[in-house]
Amino acid sequence: MKPDRRLLPGKSADAPPSRDRTSRGAGGRLRPGSTSSASRLLVGVDTGGTFTDFVLIEGGRVVFLKVPSTPADPGRSVVEGLKKLGVNVPRANVAHGSTVATNALIERKGGPAALVTTAGFEDLIEIGRQARPDLYDWNAVPPAPLVPRRLRFGLRERTHADGSGQPLGQRELRKLRRLGARLRRLGARSAAVCFLHSYRDGNNETKAGRALSRLGLPVTLSHKLVGEYREYERFSTACANAYLQPLMGGYIARLSREIRGELRVLKSSGLTSPAGTIGDEPVHAALSGPAGGVLAANALSRRLGIVQGIAFDMGGTSTDVCLMNGEVPFTVESRLAGVAVKVPAVALETVGAGGGSIARLDPGGALRVGPESAGADPGPACYGRGDQPTVTDANLELGRLRAGELLGGALHVDPDRARRALGRLGRRLSMSPAACAQGIVDVANSNMERALRAVSLQRGHDPRFFTLICYGGAGGLHACVLASSLGISRIVIPPSAGTFSALGVALASAGRDESRTVLLPAAPTVSRGLEEVYRELEARAAGALAREGLDPKPVVFERSADLRYRGQSHELTVSHTADLTHAFHEAYRRRYGESREDSEVEIVTLRVRVRERERSFPSSLRGARGSPRALERGKAARLAPIAAPPPALVSEVLIDGRRLRVPSYHREKIPPGARFKGPARFLEYSSTTLLMPGWGGWADAAGNLHLEKRS
Repeated sequence: MKPDRRLLPGKSADAPPSRDRTSRGAGGRLRPGSTSSASRLLVGVDTGGTFTDFVLIEGGRVVFLKVPSTPADPGRSVVEGLKKLGVNVPRANVAHGSTVATNALIERKGGPAALVTTAGFEDLIEIGRQARPDLYDWNAVPPAPLVPRRLRFGLRERTHADGSGQPLGQRELRKLRRLGARLRRLGARSAAVCFLHSYRDGNNETKAGRALSRLGLPVTLSHKLVGEYREYERFSTACANAYLQPLMGGYIARLSREIRGELRVLKSSGLTSPAGTIGDEPVHAALSGPAGGVLAANALSRRLGIVQGIAFDMGGTSTDVCLMNGEVPFTVESRLAGVAVKVPAVALETVGAGGGSIARLDPGGALRVGPESAGADPGPACYGRGDQPTVTDANLELGRLRAGELLGGALHVDPDRARRALGRLGRRLSMSPAACAQGIVDVANSNMERALRAVSLQRGHDPRFFTLICYGGAGGLHACVLASSLGISRIVIPPSAGTFSALGVALASAGRDESRTVLLPAAPTVSRGLEEVYRELEARAAGALAREGLDPKPVVFERSADLRYRGQSHELTVSHTADLTHAFHEAYRRRYGESREDSEVEIVTLRVRVRERERSFPSSLRGARGSPRALERGKAARLAPIAAPPPALVSEVLIDGRRLRVPSYHREKIPPGARFKGPARFLEYSSTTLLMPGWGGWADAAGNLHLEKRS
């Protein structure tokens, strides 16, 4: 498998290479602001639950910054960080990865939204697929629908699967117009229009949407958002979009008043769109939080020649892991807080284990860590505002973190306050504060190990052949233990690992995905029809990008298709080739270990992605307190070994029940080729790395740390 193979939206990691078609035009260029040249200033912003991270790229320099997030007003931390970077905020060119939509779905803080649907299907979003996520939970409570029953309304119309049916008549349109006063009285702030089989013919939805828009409500048409069959997923996605529109639209509007240059928002798919587009289609940003880190990890893997890598991002609130076989994997069906979301998204696993994850006892007296997080406010107990012990407090008690080191000393922490919080929990477990801290770290590691197994072993991949690409503010403290538990022998930790996701946001390309369900047999006779659909989807995507200000000439077109054996209810996505049937058989065999070549193959959905060319990884990296480091292809090759520099300090760290004297090194002062033996600590502005006993490490010319298990 080639390491530079690009992956299509929804494409299986086992799919064959894509055949990208790049449109070439003489003198074609991107509109200023659509992509950054080597000399333009670009800021990537990644808003997390605990910190908001920034990466400023200008010419050959890269500057990193972290500021505490402001959950009550997420935009405030964005503006504050830009000012601290010395950026002219009104004229800034910003790419923004946001968790506003994610948190709104999790905390149910969006809406109220109304649903207008085909009469008799008002309860579809509540009935769902009747699938139980946990078969052994006898007390499972289904998540509440985003649209309450009082805000669901049915109209007499019907479109059949073949596109024929009953048009929306004047009587129903008058009924819809009369509905306006009732919607206002019930407090609806947006509406979703979802009719059966509208992916075949969206005229009825368009008529209904036009009538509702006269009421001044933001309206989501399901066939515009998801041009695919399966009514529950399409309805659920449209309702989620409508539910998020008032909140996300307001957030984007407020932020746009501060940033009047160019503001682009990262989508779940790893592409960016203008802020105004995301205000209209916020569901595309529902899973954007971790996408930036995976993009950066994949770019770094290519730079270092790593084909098989696992991205591991442990931040303050959660941990995200993603297996990369030379490219970023995608999915087109996700669930967030019990809500089905059918939009292209980076395929990853998330667990509620981060530096701020709260430790507690469950009703049975067992120690649990997460998913609840102390976040930025009140934060871990050591921050001085909270009193519940967290993973950060545990690492501080164990000596893995030390006061005066976080954010270069700018973030004050109180070890005594952390010890008191651990002591209160420890007394309930008959443990000392140190033993309680070790237990918290062990439980958090167990949670993260399950996520790593889910993306590797449970999907047929042997993690022993993969490299762990570790980033996030807390990831370096846990990487060696997690790698050892899975048999992984190599870890790479990039410079300024705590702000690495923001770098991925800055590197993300503008682009758009389009899809359409076709339900055709995979036969040579349908090839002309497929070409027509592909061209129509590409024209639609390119047109949308042109309206957003992107010159359509230097863009990349990618095609893929969802296929299945006739009679199945699930599909695999493969790149479009001249022989789709053969490509599907091969992908199916790699995924499931066998194929059914005597069975009829069905083409379910066609997909296209239209995007800018990928931005290159920066040629140098500069930490907030560091110096430039060349980052050139091939520099990961082993350098002539040299002795490690003198440590900045030596301190006691509790490891495996023993207090060891551990040297600490400032990463920006480590010369290329320097070799280390564990235990050791590596300090930098945004994160700390713990090299465990039995591990060795070395630094390359780009400042990356390469950790290797010693035999």
